Amino acid sequence: VRLPGRIAERVARWRWRAGMSPTPPGLLPWTIDPWVVASDRLRGAGWAPTHSNAEAFVAAHPPAPWATVSPKRRQEISLGLSVVVIGAAALGAYAGIRRFVNARRG
Repeated sequence: VRLPGRIAERVARWRWRAGMSPTPPGLLPWTIDPWVVASDRLRGAGWAPTHSNAEAFVAAHPPAPWATVSPKRRQEISLGLSVVVIGAAALGAYAGIRRFVNARRG
């Protein structure tokens, strides 16, 4: 999702402070547009890449803990959390209704 520049800067700063981004917000201008470098002169001099772009990306960005969990386990965790949230909402509604009824009686 493309964000306007000012919003992107704020989001980058927030992610950096929250520890959600491995790159500091000062590098944002270099991440907006892709860097394209012709390697024909390097290859002509005998250079050959040892890793593909995808391999380099994977090596530089370790997976998040959530990504290492199997899909079945993720579903189980999500369903469990849903039950907890719905239960808490039901208890909150019950307590609110009970408080309202008691206030009207008393």
